[in-house]
Amino acid sequence: MKLTQEALQLRQLWKGGKIGLAVDALQGFGNLKSDGSFAFSTVSEIRHAAFDALMVQARSAPKGNMSGLVEGARLLKLALKADPSSTEARPLLSETLGHLLGLLNESVTALKFEREASAGRLTLGAYNVAADLIEDGALTSAP
Repeated sequence: MKLTQEALQLRQLWKGGKIGLAVDALQGFGNLKSDGSFAFSTVSEIRHAAFDALMVQARSAPKGNMSGLVEGARLLKLALKADPSSTEARPLLSETLGHLLGLLNESVTALKFEREASAGRLTLGAYNVAADLIEDGALTSAP
């Protein structure tokens, strides 16, 4: 009975457009065994729908600027949280992070430094900022 109530709450979150909260709620179900129950079918349905919706959003995120890449990576990480068994999202996340790192390196190499260590520290700092933005789910408006 408890699983059925939790599944109903999950469905309400999903139908209310609260995809992040729905993905968080999916974590509480772990790996339900296929038993044909309402809870199993609801969790399975929402897990696949959330994953698909997040993948569509991630694919449509702009790839040419920092904020688009950060948003795309955040959405891909959320998609993996919705469906950790996915083999589709991991390569896209690696590709997106590679583009993000390339963009960071381009912006740093455009600067002139007297010491190479300073450029390295700046690159590492920029990478850590981007990683923090992706992890925290924060959005930036900067290009």
